Amino acid sequence: MEAVVCAPKRSSIADPPPPELLDDPFDRQRVMVNWDNEPVHKATALVLGVGGLGSSVAMALCRLGVQKLLLLDCDNVEVTNLNRQILFCKADVGKPKVEAGKAGLAIHNVRDTVIETIHTDAITDWGRVVELCRQSTVVFNCIDYGSLFDYAVNVITKCLQIPYILGSSYANTSVVNYFTGKPGKACWTCFNAVEESFTANQNQSEDIDKWLAERRGAPVTGEAKDIVLSETELVDFHRDQMSMHNTQDIVHEALATAGTPNGVTKSDYAAWVRKHFQPSVLKRLEPEHLFNYKSIQFVPKDLHYPTRYVGSWVCVCTGSALMMVNAWAQGINNNGDFPNYCNFTLNTFDASSSTKEGADPGTDKFCRVCPACDAYINRQQAS
Repeated sequence: MEAVVCAPKRSSIADPPPPELLDDPFDRQRVMVNWDNEPVHKATALVLGVGGLGSSVAMALCRLGVQKLLLLDCDNVEVTNLNRQILFCKADVGKPKVEAGKAGLAIHNVRDTVIETIHTDAITDWGRVVELCRQSTVVFNCIDYGSLFDYAVNVITKCLQIPYILGSSYANTSVVNYFTGKPGKACWTCFNAVEESFTANQNQSEDIDKWLAERRGAPVTGEAKDIVLSETELVDFHRDQMSMHNTQDIVHEALATAGTPNGVTKSDYAAWVRKHFQPSVLKRLEPEHLFNYKSIQFVPKDLHYPTRYVGSWVCVCTGSALMMVNAWAQGINNNGDFPNYCNFTLNTFDASSSTKEGADPGTDKFCRVCPACDAYINRQQAS
């Protein structure tokens, strides 16, 4: 890896720039006011997902000159990726995204950044994700799995006290979330509820009727409100409808706490999920557990409109990705409090943002992660 030059930070445009180095790819970067190359060039960045967002995030990080880049994805390149996933070409179709991405980064790797590829599934190989987070100084989550996966990564990064950046993009909408990981500062859960992961997918009683009809081989009418879903049926329903696996213990515990060990009626299902099933899942996402899991297949996968339905293109993906990297770069250079949440609409140029302080364990009942992570950190320091 090439040596990099880290000049003193300029505090004003009136300060003269450092001497020009014509053989330094980062000469124009290091002369910026309130910019310090050193934290960027010492960074190890983990990019979860190398698709529409992740490929552009990886490109920007290489152009910034990070020390090491960890790319994790389980998918292969498809033809329909090529309009927006900028590291791939037609010859890459069928190849693992991480390997094709590494090859595509060659022309952007102006510092000889070390690039490590991990072709694996972040859900089934969660233990590897935790291991990679421990090696990293920043995590970019570009995996569109669902709120509970975002929640889980948030817990790990908050406990490790490293920045956590997320993004999403579709059609003409870009969303960027930035969290410092520092004690007393907001985390992802300060802004986001997870209830939709448990309710939006299960849906209305007709969805249960349809599933039960297929399961039992006989029609189930909407009037049959007192029909009971057994423990086994609840486990299988969550697997089929929400991609939740290995939930036997969770369902059993939730039925026991509800006082209905034999199952739950269809009419009581939504309330049971909210009052008993959801808390049982969230309990398993506390720091003491998350750092030790090999897999988190029990977390639900959110039901999104497919990309084929809402559409996506290079401007919204690359724009979101560059703003994700910008948020981190501004943050580590202490250039003010970058907003935790930013929303951009490309076809109207409308934008909104918001910033929030960290949850107060004494008054804030919304975020359960900040106080749990603070307590975990204190226990680790005391041990």
